[in-house]
Amino acid sequence: MSNATQTISITENEFKALQTCLLHFDREDQKDENISEGGMAEFMSVLGWNSRQVAGLISSMEQKGFGEMEHHNTRGDNMKHDIFWLSDHGIDAVFDVIEGKIETIK
Repeated sequence: MSNATQTISITENEFKALQTCLLHFDREDQKDENISEGGMAEFMSVLGWNSRQVAGLISSMEQKGFGEMEHHNTRGDNMKHDIFWLSDHGIDAVFDVIEGKIETIK
């Protein structure tokens, strides 16, 4: 559960991006098995943004403690397979919005 004394500030775009990382539909299941489905390509797709815009969003989300971007370069095909790993704080923020406990900032 979220810490009731902690204020979570999350924008609509942060919420959309973080929501792509979820593998589970339950807060505790996501925390127990924190496998991420989101990264740079998924964020670009869901938001319709370019890589520079998404990089700025990722920086903001990391500063807020929502998670951390892990960069992977696959040799041979020169493709990046970046993954944004949600922190417990990030998981709480997403599920707090989903459950109507907090609202996103426009």
